[in-house]
Amino acid sequence: MKEVMNSILNEVFIIKEKIQEIPIWDAFNEDKECPVCVLKKQVEEKIMTRILGNDFFIDNRFTDDLKVFGFCDVHLDKLLKKQDRLTFGIILNRLMEQEIAQIESLKNKKKNIFKKKKDVEYLHDKECYVCHKIDEFMELYYDSIITLYKEKDDFKEKFVNSKGFCLEHFWKLYDSTNSKSFINDLLDVQLKTMKSTKEDLVYYLDKFDHKNDHLPWKNTRDSIERTIIKLNGEI
Repeated sequence: MKEVMNSILNEVFIIKEKIQEIPIWDAFNEDKECPVCVLKKQVEEKIMTRILGNDFFIDNRFTDDLKVFGFCDVHLDKLLKKQDRLTFGIILNRLMEQEIAQIESLKNKKKNIFKKKKDVEYLHDKECYVCHKIDEFMELYYDSIITLYKEKDDFKEKFVNSKGFCLEHFWKLYDSTNSKSFINDLLDVQLKTMKSTKEDLVYYLDKFDHKNDHLPWKNTRDSIERTIIKLNGEI
């Protein structure tokens, strides 16, 4: 029986590993400026969809999380644009209840009525729930990318021939391992692609000089957008 259970657990582990690998392969196959940004957007979308799921917002764990976390301006706006106004309104109502209760507690305790802001945890001081969950999931992806690089030659080839990463995800990957081989290839890829992007940007800017009117645009028309992604990631 124990052997059967161990076999089942191993199969589950393998399935989970495979599921985690698939989006990484898909992201790198898209040949984008930063494949990790592709993964991050997918994770963000799944988290927001789950938050607005019919049963998730009444889950006790999520209710408890709302006592600790808030939402940043970016994710409030994105949740609003998801068009599930009923569920989003219920979440906002709970946040309002908590903030009103906190202010009332200050009013009811006269000795604390002049408490300074630094002594009170305001909503805007709280970490964004969506950002927090994204960071948790992305840590798994950083580790998985490094593992794939080490264990699968075809992925290693895909990695070294990629377009590199935005600076945020470049540094995340850099800080996620002590593997000299991975770090060396990461540095080579990043320098190569950033220098190439910069060359395209300089060429694009030079095209605005009337002396260069006769020159073709080549593939530089989107150089500003690509440079933004390299510096700040996909918006």
